[in-house]
Amino acid sequence: MRAGFPTPPEPTLGAPNLFILNDLLQYICKCAQTHKSTISKKMNLLYVAVDPGLYTHYSAGEAYPTNDYPFPPDVDEVPDFRACNTDNDRAAAKITHAILLKTRNDVVNMNAALIDTLLSLIPSAFKLLYEQERMMDPNAVFRQCFNWFVAKYGRTSAEDRETNRTAMAADWHPSMGFEVLTSRLFRGVTFASLSGHPITDKDTVDIGVRVLNRTGLFCEEYKAWILRGDDPNNAIDFAAFKSFWENAVQIAAFTAVPASNHGYGMGMANDEDDTASLTDAVSNFGTAYAATQESLRSNTANINAIQGQLQMLCQALGNGQPPPGAINYQQRPRGGRGRGKQHGGNGGHGG
Repeated sequence: MRAGFPTPPEPTLGAPNLFILNDLLQYICKCAQTHKSTISKKMNLLYVAVDPGLYTHYSAGEAYPTNDYPFPPDVDEVPDFRACNTDNDRAAAKITHAILLKTRNDVVNMNAALIDTLLSLIPSAFKLLYEQERMMDPNAVFRQCFNWFVAKYGRTSAEDRETNRTAMAADWHPSMGFEVLTSRLFRGVTFASLSGHPITDKDTVDIGVRVLNRTGLFCEEYKAWILRGDDPNNAIDFAAFKSFWENAVQIAAFTAVPASNHGYGMGMANDEDDTASLTDAVSNFGTAYAATQESLRSNTANINAIQGQLQMLCQALGNGQPPPGAINYQQRPRGGRGRGKQHGGNGGHGG
């Protein structure tokens, strides 16, 4: 039976707490629904994993099969033919007996498989005590096993319960999918129930509606939902919430995607081109930024040098001396050698 279960999560590390046990129960519920059963054609053997309160929430209102808990009624080893008068009657009795026997055996085996699966995901040090108890009751029921771990490791604080409610009401967008929102609400409701502080169906719906309304994409739908609640003939439970809002979310998620992504319009998007363009833009920005920083460093050095020269100039002027490196222009006397040559040249030219 375990061979048909979904891929399990990684085993937990350290002592389990209620957050961890809650996540494990989500996986266990998926395992319980892998096996079809006449007990519930809709939910299969989910009732093996959860209590009546959670079952009603998960199944959107289906009644918990109380008569089949913890196991369906005992079945005789052989069919009862006392009321059979014909061969057809006896054949029908055989079929009915086989179905009842298989149904009961499936529930017994599912309980054992779910317990084995849960224990495989809990560190050895934290399941030794339960394994000793199981040896005294090899036909244990999964719900009793799970409740044992909740009682031992599932104590919560007010902060834990507030963290759970905050996670339920976290921001969400239609592009994430409606299943993400409903799964988050399921997980939060399960945690609250396991903690002994259950969240009512109406409170769960209110949290979901607030999350949807906060996106700003469902103004008209929100009005319709309010009007729906005004009619006493309309249910506003969690099942109605999922039915009403799922279509609205799907439409919003579809219309939130640009038409170009669907191949319409001349500006058709190309993910590879967009990625390459973005990469080039980032690269160009990095190059320009580096060049700007180098220019700033160079200009800062030049400014510091000029300021040093100005300081030296001011000091030199205050002492009456030319600054270092300045050209010393001296006035030459009249009639110097240069002027004599000039006159001689002029006189010779005139004679």
